[in-house]
Amino acid sequence: MSVWFPRMSGISGHRRALATAGAVIIVLIPLLVFFPQAVAQAYLAGWLVLIAGGMGATVLIHTYRLTGGRWAEAAIFSLRALAATVPVVALCGILVIAAQPLIYGWVTEGLDDRPQVEALYLNPWLFALRALLILAGWSLIAVLATTGRGGRLVAGLSLVFYAVTVNLAAFDWIMSLEPRWSSTTFGALFAVMQFAFALALLAVTDATGPGIVRTDIGKLLIAMILGIVYLTFMQFLVQWSGNLPEKVAYYVDRGTWTWVAILVLAILAGAAMPFGVLSRSALRTRRGPTAVAGAGVLAGLGLFLLWMTGPAFGGAVAGILAGLAITVALLALVAVARPSRWHGEPSERKADMLARRSAEARHV
Repeated sequence: MSVWFPRMSGISGHRRALATAGAVIIVLIPLLVFFPQAVAQAYLAGWLVLIAGGMGATVLIHTYRLTGGRWAEAAIFSLRALAATVPVVALCGILVIAAQPLIYGWVTEGLDDRPQVEALYLNPWLFALRALLILAGWSLIAVLATTGRGGRLVAGLSLVFYAVTVNLAAFDWIMSLEPRWSSTTFGALFAVMQFAFALALLAVTDATGPGIVRTDIGKLLIAMILGIVYLTFMQFLVQWSGNLPEKVAYYVDRGTWTWVAILVLAILAGAAMPFGVLSRSALRTRRGPTAVAGAGVLAGLGLFLLWMTGPAFGGAVAGILAGLAITVALLALVAVARPSRWHGEPSERKADMLARRSAEARHV
């Protein structure tokens, strides 16, 4: 734990961060008075981005501990910094639980027209219990990833726990915003989005430094982009062709020009442009193009999350505040992921990595 607490104390104690937090609180006070529901819904959107970035990094670290990989060795400092945010963000999730009546319509309206099993699952107390268990478990595996404790068995069990709970998290926190709509692929989509958030942050901050590992990050990011596009398109194709009213209504609500424009921007910025850049090996090895591609993926993911949640919020104020919350959360993650901020310049990180490799070799 000694490795984890200094890192978190450095993040929370930064004067600029405290000043920013104070300014945000001052702005939020009148908004809470006049638009409490919109603020609560925007908080959920920003919180989802923060938990996604931290958990994406956590899973990548545990995957590295099972499989190895030069890409993770080079980016381990940034990955650990992102993973270290999970326990703090998980504590912030208590506000999501407390604000259920403001965020989720089924809490106040009920689900009398739904099957008993579904109505029982979407119960405020069970929602809170599941959220607490998920966030506690995620915090534990994040601390294990950050401190490096446990061996391959612990990493494997952590990934199994994550694979089960990420589905519940996606269903509860996002899909239940529209309880009459469901998708069996939504959990997988949420998981891939988390991996994409973490990898895009590594690309934007050039966490790996120069060398062949920058290409590895680009290749992994391409895989995540293709995964998100495939899962999203297949979800749409199956549900639209099925022509069930409750399934189709999800896409009809997002058929206005505003949401169509947001989706198109998400595709262009988060999929088309990064794929075009990263698919070329000559560009994938260069810092500038890779950072631009990573920034595009982050922007596209933010817009896509807004497209998924915004129509369920209802109202222009909630949509605008959600967009701002997502933007602030993305900027915060970029600040945390910057390797030179917490662990020195690239040359220092390289020397530390070589020393760590030598120590591990002597240990073996």
